[in-house]
Amino acid sequence: MVPAQDVLIATSLILASAFLWGYLKWRARQPILLLVGAIMLGAAAGYETYMHFVWEPTVHAPIRLDVFVLELPLMLLGVVLGVCSMIGRKAPPG
Repeated sequence: MVPAQDVLIATSLILASAFLWGYLKWRARQPILLLVGAIMLGAAAGYETYMHFVWEPTVHAPIRLDVFVLELPLMLLGVVLGVCSMIGRKAPPG
């Protein structure tokens, strides 16, 4: 069975990479929102990686409420921003 932290890290990194690739290669309607979504997901992945591999081994019984209070809302907001930036087409110039 795969630990939940690994799923959060992998999901965040995959979505952040997809949004960053979309920002660099695809003409999104709101490219800045796509970049902000990628940054938010990357921050969530970095935070979870630190907590899982550095902080958790140093405590006896880690109770991770920060996952529900901080990480999941941050990931959800990043996904919503990224998806909303891709809806529709960019207006033609002029």
